Amino acid sequence: MSYPELAKTIGKHEDSVRRVVLQLIDNGLLVRTSLLQYSSGGSIYSFGEAFPSLLVAQPAHKTAARTFTTHSLQDSLHPPRSSSFLSNQELLQEEVPVDNVILAAPFEELDRRSLLPFMKQMPSLGYLQDFIDKVVAVIEQKKLSPKPIADPVAFLFGCLKKMEINPPPGWKSRAVRMLEEEERRLKAEAEELRAAGSRVERQRCELYFLRLSPEQQAEITRETDAVGERDIPMIQEAKREQRYLELIRALMRHEATMSSR
Repeated sequence: MSYPELAKTIGKHEDSVRRVVLQLIDNGLLVRTSLLQYSSGGSIYSFGEAFPSLLVAQPAHKTAARTFTTHSLQDSLHPPRSSSFLSNQELLQEEVPVDNVILAAPFEELDRRSLLPFMKQMPSLGYLQDFIDKVVAVIEQKKLSPKPIADPVAFLFGCLKKMEINPPPGWKSRAVRMLEEEERRLKAEAEELRAAGSRVERQRCELYFLRLSPEQQAEITRETDAVGERDIPMIQEAKREQRYLELIRALMRHEATMSSR
């Protein structure tokens, strides 16, 4: 199938199809296994079974109309090894870690196996994850600019080839965001515990007050009401509450001291 036919089949421009196919070949994602030639000129490429979904069946009426002669078949069946070429066995070995990469919009439909050649150049899977997240952040930032990124996938692989991406200011990795989220959760939980502890302490003081004699209750009430007489109601209430708790706690400590003797 020619580039124009392939472009028409998938609904893309011929130049885009040609560029993507050449990129896949360069990255080792399409493996050339044989090279046949039309008797009237032009070449036909048949790719291996590493990615069957990328293969397109040749129309029967066109294959029957022409005859073929082999051309450099031995060389094509045994392509030279390179750092970007992966055998089927290597692909199976590397498939599991790449499957753990989280792909957000606009890369949800991206075949993770296309990231294999680049992952081998990175120190860890986390580094690849951060790299892709940075690319997503740049694409999102550019959406509001006069020149948004028209082809996110091409932009991603362009950055991967250069191994360079400059995230927007304030970008944070998933690990940092997870720690910050955990910090917020723990802070909120600590505040809830402190508030609950204060309520429990207030109830203990109130229970102790109710067990006091009427004379002791009247004395505490008198001392509490004498606080903050010139303050506004909100401040006055806060000061009286504080004084009330101080008096009750003092009595509780005194009682505990006397009972321990």
